[in-house]
Amino acid sequence: MITKIRIRGYRIYKDFTLSPNAKLNILVGDNDAGKSTLMEAISLGLNGRIGGRGVMDELNPYWFNTELVEEFVELRKAGKKPALPEILIELYLNDHAELQVLCGAVNTDVPTNACPGVFLRIFPNHEYQDMLDEWLRRHCINSQPPPPLAH
Repeated sequence: MITKIRIRGYRIYKDFTLSPNAKLNILVGDNDAGKSTLMEAISLGLNGRIGGRGVMDELNPYWFNTELVEEFVELRKAGKKPALPEILIELYLNDHAELQVLCGAVNTDVPTNACPGVFLRIFPNHEYQDMLDEWLRRHCINSQPPPPLAH
């Protein structure tokens, strides 16, 4: 069972954490409240797929939280060098024997939580640096392109 969900930078979720109930969870909310987005994020975290297709086939700019992107652009226009927006989906799982193969301490909990889990992180790829530089020139008028991304 999933014991904790953390979503950062994905669609409407700027930084969201949920600790589901161990027995029953019901998602209720208005249209565009994030119910489907939460389910998408869980699916992406568990199997790297959305709508039956792999993340690499479906990735698009609309996945990134617009507020974080706007903050990034404003900071760049102000001459600052913020990190490019990223998406992080972390799923923490029950500490069962059969899940020990997924046990690790690569998560954002502080202090680090050594537990079974999975995560999906979407971040800029240095192979597309030219396209990133062009996007920055078009959207961040008063800024210089960032240095090349590290491997």
